[in-house]
This record gives sequence, structure tokens and C-alpha cells, in this order.
Amino acid sequence: MVKWKLLAIIFIVFTVCTYLNSILKQHINYLTDDTKSTIIKTLVFIHIQKTAGSEFERSIVRRLHFGSQPSCRCPMRSRFNRTTRFHIKLKCNCSRNNEPWLISRFSVGWLCGVHADWITYHRCLPPKMNFEYGFHQRKFIYATLLREPVTRFISEYLHTLRGANWLSERSSCQKAQQLRNQSACWKNTNLTDFILCPFNSAINRQTRMLSSSINNCLSSSFTYSNLIDLKTAKKNLESMEFFGLTEYLYLSQRLFERVAYCKLIRTCSFQSYLEQNSINNQTYDYIEKDLISNDLNRIKQINSDDIEFSMLISADLSKPAGPDILLTSASTTPFRIQNYRTLAYVVITLVYLVIGAAIFDRLESTQEAIRHANLTARIAAFQQQHNMSDGDFINLTRTVELRLQYRKKQWKFIGSFYYATVVLALIGYGHAIPHTKAGRAVTIAYALIGIPMWLIMIQSVGERLNSLIRFVVKRIKRRIKRKREPQVTAMELLTCEALLILLTLVAGSYVFHRYESWRYFDAFYYCVLTL
Repeated sequence: MVKWKLLAIIFIVFTVCTYLNSILKQHINYLTDDTKSTIIKTLVFIHIQKTAGSEFERSIVRRLHFGSQPSCRCPMRSRFNRTTRFHIKLKCNCSRNNEPWLISRFSVGWLCGVHADWITYHRCLPPKMNFEYGFHQRKFIYATLLREPVTRFISEYLHTLRGANWLSERSSCQKAQQLRNQSACWKNTNLTDFILCPFNSAINRQTRMLSSSINNCLSSSFTYSNLIDLKTAKKNLESMEFFGLTEYLYLSQRLFERVAYCKLIRTCSFQSYLEQNSINNQTYDYIEKDLISNDLNRIKQINSDDIEFSMLISADLSKPAGPDILLTSASTTPFRIQNYRTLAYVVITLVYLVIGAAIFDRLESTQEAIRHANLTARIAAFQQQHNMSDGDFINLTRTVELRLQYRKKQWKFIGSFYYATVVLALIGYGHAIPHTKAGRAVTIAYALIGIPMWLIMIQSVGERLNSLIRFVVKRIKRRIKRKREPQVTAMELLTCEALLILLTLVAGSYVFHRYESWRYFDAFYYCVLTL
């Protein structure tokens, strides 16, 4: 039972070490990559509820073409499922250079949670993309759709009557999610109750999702107004590469074809355009036939921030957009963030070294003192027994050390090859060292040239090994799940690598235990140091 527990602990430790090693390798590759000056630009679509965001995003992944090529590779409709909404939840492959160029519901899913807002995306995307697609210098370019506030609010109310709710929506403030889950705003209420609901997240939704405010988030007096800041919402909207209007979907698509990000890839064009009337008819019919003036005034009153926000947008539409602001901030922020990141790495490493020193000092110092006292007593007894002075004893120990060292000749070809391998691998066992000045000088030059070659070779072999593991996992998943192009996640790769490393350690330990007559734990310790 103890052995199984020990093996389980060892497996968990090496899984974590493998993950940390992979992260560290990606950091090293990022810091030493000469091509990192090429910033990867990723378009992020902030999907505000009931702004026709689903239709617009679906048109991007299915109807947008870069030159003569489709922007995304989408799954074909099954011949057994010919419904009109067959593809509403199917994700398309929108990859460029092995990572998605578009962060959208229909490309990578809700990567940062359902209907993530501005703050959530800024917190979530950098670590999420680094984990999934490796460490690169990225620039996230944002886009969204906006809608007239009253019409959007009515549309969201009608959507709740069809059984929808936003309880799974990702909010930047945990308090907001708790209050929303406790409220009864989504339980088929009438419009008046929906308006008067104290924690209705539909109120001023557009301004709140685009602002950068999280004031008073943990206080008991928290309200949704604490998440609204017109100034930051306007600033964030101005920094976006693109925003469209639900009332002008055709013009929004034509504008999207002309944005700078789209031209960076290639000439963009939609193969077909959205029809305006098919989206807003139901909401407009309700406003014309069923909406009373009292409810209309109440809606305008509670959505005053969204209405003011839309008025600010209308006033600034005639002004040129603000790409200069975006370029100015983007030119300074990554360098400053990289400095902070490097400082954080240095501090964390120093703290880790201090913790390790304290642990090893606690574990080894007492036993070391006991062994030293026992050795001193044995030396004194030996000298007294043989009537030997301190100088004679020192000469004797040096002679014995030389005798043990030259018991087997080290500098044959096999021994020299072993030494050269140890030097390049940076292992440093210390039991084989050159004694001539020429040998030590050659070791220095040999290491300076050979160590970079060794690291490059190890990185190349690791990449080929990753490709092989990815290929094998894809074949297995294709057989099991019957998918044409299954995806292999980073966690699956890390799991396979951890199992492979563990197998190597176990097998190597057994070989040294069998042929070198070492204890298995000592052999395992040796293999870990070698690895």
C-alpha cells in the first residue's frame, strides 16, 4: 500500500514538474526568439446580448472570405439534420499560424465565459492564449455590435419569455453574479416586473459590458451601477478596431470589410449580406402594439446610461476613429509589461531558492553534524591506533583517493565520450574531471560551442516528439469519437509527456538497479538528476 501511495505521489509531482518545465521552455523560447518582434494580432468579438451578435459573428466565420479563401473552415451540415438552425452551436476552425485569428462564439466558443465583458476578456485572454497556444507577444483587437438601448432592452425581455436566462453569464464582479442568481428577473415575469427587478443585468448592459469599472464590488451595498463608467466605456469603444450598429447590419458588414485588421490578412469580402428586416421585426411589433407609454418612460429612465452612451457615440461618429490612441498604447505597454514580468520571475525564483535552502538546511544539517562528529572520532581512533601524525594521515588519504580514482581508467574513448556528453547536457556529476590545463581549456571551448548546439537539438527533438504524440492522440480520438479532424488540447499533450517521462524514469531506474547493484530509490534519484 505504501509503495502505491509513493508511486502516486511521484506521478503527481512529475506531472506538475512536466507542466512547469513546459511553461518554462515556452518562456525561454519566447525570450530567445528572434521573431518575437512580429506581434500576433487576434480579433476579439465582445458579444453583447440581443445586438444581433450571433448573426454577425456567424456571418464572419461562414460568409467572410480572405481573397478567394474562406476565413474559417466550418463543419458541413449533416444530411440527416436539415433544420434551419443546424449550425447555431457548431464551431468553425479559424486558425492562422496554428492559432485562431478570431475569438468568437463560433470559432473557439465561450473561451472566457458566456458573454464575457471588456474586463473579463482583458483578464482572461493573455493567460488563456498562452496556455493553449504557447507564449507569444499578442495584440488583442476588439470589435462589437451596439443597438438602440430601448429596442435592445425589449428584445432581451422577449428572449426571457422564451425561457432564456443569463445565469451562466461571466461577470467581472463575483458579487454581481451572486445577486443575479438570487433574483427572479428571468422567471417569466411581465414587463413591469422585469423593469422593476432590482438586479436586472439587462439594464444599461452595453455601457456596463464595455466599461472598465469594478467599484465597490465586494461591498454589501453593491449595485450594478458600480460597474458602469461612461468615460471608460467611451474610451474603450474608441480604441476598438471596429464596432457596428444592429440597425445597419449591411453597412456594418461593408465597414468590417474595410477595417485595417481585415486588410492586414488579405482583401476581405462577404459572400452574402445580412437582411435587416429578418432580425428586428418581432421586437418592433411588440413596441408598436403592446408597449405602453409608462413602461417606455420607465425603460428610458433605468437605461439612462446606455442612452447617454449612444448619444455620445452618435455625436462622435462624424469624427475620425482613434487608431492613433491604440497604436500609442500598444507601442509602450508590452515593453513595460515584459519588465514587470521579468522582475516577477526574478523575485519568485529568489523566494523559491530561499525556501529550498531552508528546507534542505532543516533536513540535512543535523545529520551532517552527526556524521562529521562520528568521522572525527574514527580518525582520532585510527591515528592513535597506528601512532600516526596529522600530516601522515593527510598523505594517506590523498594516496587512497588517487588509488580509487585510477582503479579504472577514465580516459579511454568510451569514458571520454561519456564525459563529453555530461558536459553538453549540463548535468555535472563531478566524478570525471580533466586534470591537465590543456584538457580544462578545451572543456571550456568545447562547452561554449557544444551547449547551444545541444539545446537546439533537444528543442528540435522535443518538437518532433510533440508532433508524434499529437499525431498518435489524433488517430486514437478519431477512432474513438469518429471525428474527421479531432483537436488535441495542451492538457492532453502534457499528460502524454508526463506518462512518457515517468515510464523513462521507471525503466532507467530498473536498469541501474539491476546492472549497477544500486538501491532502487538511489537509481531513481540518479535518473531524476540526469533528466
